[in-house]
Amino acid sequence: MIYIFLILTTLYVLFVLVLLMGWVSIPRFITDKTSDKTTFISVVIAVRNEEAGILHLLKDLELQSYPLRKFEVIVADDHSTDHTAALVKSFSDRSELQVKLLSLSAMNGASGKKKAIEKAIEEAQGDLIITTDGDCTVGPDWINAIQDFYIKNKATMIIGPVTFIEKENLFTQIQKIEFASLIGSGAACLQLGIPNMCNGANLAFEKKAFYEVKGYEGNEAVPSGDDEFLMHKISAAFPGKVVFLKGKEAIVYTPAIQTLKDFKNQRVRWASKWSFYKVINIKVLAVFIFLINFSIPLFFVFCLCGLLPEVLFAEQLLIKMIVEFVFLNRVSLFLGGRIKFIPFLILQVIYPLYVIYFALAGLRGCYEWKGRTLNNVKF
Repeated sequence: MIYIFLILTTLYVLFVLVLLMGWVSIPRFITDKTSDKTTFISVVIAVRNEEAGILHLLKDLELQSYPLRKFEVIVADDHSTDHTAALVKSFSDRSELQVKLLSLSAMNGASGKKKAIEKAIEEAQGDLIITTDGDCTVGPDWINAIQDFYIKNKATMIIGPVTFIEKENLFTQIQKIEFASLIGSGAACLQLGIPNMCNGANLAFEKKAFYEVKGYEGNEAVPSGDDEFLMHKISAAFPGKVVFLKGKEAIVYTPAIQTLKDFKNQRVRWASKWSFYKVINIKVLAVFIFLINFSIPLFFVFCLCGLLPEVLFAEQLLIKMIVEFVFLNRVSLFLGGRIKFIPFLILQVIYPLYVIYFALAGLRGCYEWKGRTLNNVKF
């Protein structure tokens, strides 16, 4: 029993150290604001009931340092029941920003985020597609950073950094730390040649590559995963051409979840796509992470039963906590702030149970999102 525990924790500590090396080895990218703006870009925003945030994003896009004549914005409205479409139309009428509004309700029953993005790409004039979400905010050099990186790296797909807009409450701070772990580990794994995670709030890819890999074909039954499934297909078709953009100007900011119910639905939505991954090393990694987190409460029970020395258990957990803190702090510093210790400590306690719960809930794959009840079988 002791040897199993030591092997698992040692493997995990080594894994986090490898992630740290992967993250550190990603070169920092500084945008050249004087570079040629040669690429016409289509910014695609799939929205459903985003009246609270869509104008903030459109105003951010209106203030981009990238020339307004060199990019367009396509908002694909997925059957919103609020004023999202009206706000976009009103903004478009009075702005110099090239904004096109598409309505899925007029497209023979088409619905879902994947379908919204597909329809927007069909209308897109740009060679490079950038996707983000309707509740996000971006800095003035966001598009410029992506285009500059695209040209200099000859990338087919660009994974951009995303972080939560922090509010002074414990719930948000815990979410921000956890989200930093997802962004950092996804970027590090990509750097190490194992692309596994990305976020559609900050994603760029060539339009021709999207069609070459047949877009979302094969994943239509999964409501989520428009970002990661596409990344897996493009990385397989274009080895070495999927790259993480580690640049401050490229960071996208998204609001944290404010209620436990919405938090649960979001995490089940994220977890529900893991069983549909077709790449074996990604599945192995997911199982490994699950086993590590499952083993912690299990071995804690063994300690209570006298089957495992308490000192050994505490020492291994301390080592695990230290290496995780170092890694997450490096990622958080890039994203805009140091880790706060109290939220980090609380997350250390609850995270194993959290992973077990959402891994199992994700297998069922049923959740509510933006006024719909979704599952992994059909929309």
